Amino acid sequence: MLKHSISEYSHNVKHGVKSMRLFFVLGSGYPPDQIGGIEKTMEELGDRLMSMGHELIVLTRRPRNFDGLSWRINYWMKWQFNHLDRKYSYPVFRGLDLLKDLPNQINRWNPDISINTGTDCFQLSEICSNMGLKSITYLQDSSGAQEHWLNKNMITLRSGLNTQFVAVSNYLANIYKEKLGVSSIVIPPLVEMQNYGVDSKRDRALMIGLNKRKGISLIESLTRLCPTIDFDIYPTWGKVPKNSLMNLLMRRNAHIQRGTNNPNQLYGRARILLVPSYDEGWCRSVTEAQQNGIPSIARKVGALPESVGKGGILIDEKKPAEEWAMILNDIWDDKVSYDRLSSAAYEAGQRPFVDPKNILLKWDHLIDSVS
Repeated sequence: MLKHSISEYSHNVKHGVKSMRLFFVLGSGYPPDQIGGIEKTMEELGDRLMSMGHELIVLTRRPRNFDGLSWRINYWMKWQFNHLDRKYSYPVFRGLDLLKDLPNQINRWNPDISINTGTDCFQLSEICSNMGLKSITYLQDSSGAQEHWLNKNMITLRSGLNTQFVAVSNYLANIYKEKLGVSSIVIPPLVEMQNYGVDSKRDRALMIGLNKRKGISLIESLTRLCPTIDFDIYPTWGKVPKNSLMNLLMRRNAHIQRGTNNPNQLYGRARILLVPSYDEGWCRSVTEAQQNGIPSIARKVGALPESVGKGGILIDEKKPAEEWAMILNDIWDDKVSYDRLSSAAYEAGQRPFVDPKNILLKWDHLIDSVS
């Protein structure tokens, strides 16, 4: 039995706001165990919803390569099924068997609404539905385990899963509408503008992601084709290809950094953000960079045309690395062109669609309507 109750973490409820006990369930992980767009979005959204008077509890999957031998032994001996992380101002539970533990946590905390996202989000919402808990399924990507599950469980989903779908982009909303016949409200990731302002030196090209899906092979080629440009490369999630890592470590202009949630570290030297991903549900880093007028060069796939907008350059999916290098070099050396693109990036980051006030207003209305 836990010695701590939710009251230890409760915040003052603002006058006139109906306080809800919100349950964030993330199949992908939660900072600092995993730092990616989904995790950062939920962390920031949770902070803001709490400031609006709501209570928050987070249940997330712990990566199987986690540290802490004693905790691991306890888990496998069934002495405890999750770990209470006290680093936050709200309870964060990390476990290995998320699907098995969710019903226990629902019974323990009796939340008003569950917001499920990341890996297995449909299965999580199905569990909530079966237990009579209202839920929101927040769709932030289009691939992986959830699609595999959906292909096998179409009948279950269409028979009346009691959840409200939310997608981070029109691209994702259209995909799930086409594949599953479900309608989604579109709410992009919350990016608080005041949290991402940095004084960038603008002397390096930035790449966030060190795996195949993020297009690391193209970055390998660019470090070779653009030897006068330095590249900062930050890992986020996923397996790092050994060959790619070794090739990059051998290049003097490739700087492999440690994963971080600190905007000053991420964007403090960025002149251009490179996004050669093969698919993106939105791409939070594009929006973060735009707050500093840092333009993006991105592959024209997924929701990248939506997130980049007019604040960058989109390159057709099949274009070779040589064309990327030519565009990167042209922008890097032409101050007039760069300044123009930088201004466009900043303006793209001020669009009403990504304005935090509008995003929070949508969430406020959604939570009220679901409850």
